[in-house]
Amino acid sequence: MAGPKLMLHHGGIVHVKGLVYAAVSGCDSNGTNQHRVHVYNAQSLTLVDKHDIGAYFTVCAGGITHHKGHFLMMNIWIKS
Repeated sequence: MAGPKLMLHHGGIVHVKGLVYAAVSGCDSNGTNQHRVHVYNAQSLTLVDKHDIGAYFTVCAGGITHHKGHFLMMNIWIKS
C-alpha cells in the first residue's frame, strides 16, 4: 500500500481511554526540535490534539507509555 511520505516519524504509540497517543518526531541524526505527541481518536484515527515536547528532546522522541496517569517518553539516538 502506498501513501504520502510523512515529514515526521510516528514512533511509539499507546492507547488510553479511547485515544491513541503517538510519539512524533523529525528524527534527524543531527538533532531537531520537531518533537510532538499527536493524539488520535481510537475509532476514527482522526487527529484531535497535538502537544509540543520539543523542549525535552534533541534527536528523536521515539517511545511512549502510560502508567498510573502519567505519560513516559523515551529519547531514541540514531546512528547514521
